[in-house]
Amino acid sequence: MKVKDSAQQHLKEQREYVRKRHLEAQRRTAKKGGATGLVDEKMLAHTMRSVRYQDEGHAAGDVIDNAIEAGAAQVHLVFRTEGAAIQEIAFIDDGSGIDPSFLPHATKWGGSSNEGRRNTFGRFGFGLPSASVNRGTRFAVYSRIDAKKPFMSVTVDLNNLKAEGQVVSLPEPDELELPQWVSDYVTAEKAENPFEGGLEAVRTVVVWSDLDRLEWKKRQKATR
Repeated sequence: MKVKDSAQQHLKEQREYVRKRHLEAQRRTAKKGGATGLVDEKMLAHTMRSVRYQDEGHAAGDVIDNAIEAGAAQVHLVFRTEGAAIQEIAFIDDGSGIDPSFLPHATKWGGSSNEGRRNTFGRFGFGLPSASVNRGTRFAVYSRIDAKKPFMSVTVDLNNLKAEGQVVSLPEPDELELPQWVSDYVTAEKAENPFEGGLEAVRTVVVWSDLDRLEWKKRQKATR
């Protein structure tokens, strides 16, 4: 009987210890301060890596849908490889482009310009960021609305988010040239599937990098 009582007492003490530690963790988190919004944006960004898509093919569909919604007549999906291994993936389109003032918001979950419209793919603004972090931890968006204007670019790197409390800062746009391998693809003279209009026709390029969760890591499998 004594042994049973001792075991029950020990179990009770363990539960009390666990409860105490649980509450202490809650209080530590609450004391960190910062913004007290409904969503912890940094945690959300990392959590979104694990939802929605079976593989990169399904994730790519959301980026392609966005381009079509923006009036693109052509969307090219291109790989940068080292040997046969895929290192980066780029989506190149000739749609409307993204206004520089909206470009940072295009990377934001819920950053849609289609609010209230029911006949569009990207109504809620989750497609681009969700798809882009699903298979890698970094993505960049290059865009312009006129061939005579330079490309503006924003980059999201999940491993280097700037956060204050629960709020993650939107990326600042910079004037940048397209990555050389993307430019080389678009301007190739004897391409099997040329990008019509060449570099002048390009409006938006989305580049996925730091690809740590690819289902198809080699070009041969990804292009079947």
